[in-house]
Amino acid sequence: KSLQSPQDALAVLSHAILSSLAFRLIAVDDSNNHNEINSNSLPENWNSHGPGGYTFRYKHEQSSLEFVVKLTKLGKRTVVNA
Repeated sequence: KSLQSPQDALAVLSHAILSSLAFRLIAVDDSNNHNEINSNSLPENWNSHGPGGYTFRYKHEQSSLEFVVKLTKLGKRTVVNA
């Protein structure tokens, strides 16, 4: 797994922060499929929509909610919505 862009690095950083806070990655897209990813590491296709956009969906054991993090490249900037 290699980083193709600065946005890839920001996406990996945000995933690492959430993983350290015990969030479990369940998907890397907007589909309704809940495929919890084993070992909480990023799957092979995690940056298939990069560097234009990334979506990470998480669950946490202390909540029944689903948490969505989106990173979007806008020109020279990157916006993070969580």
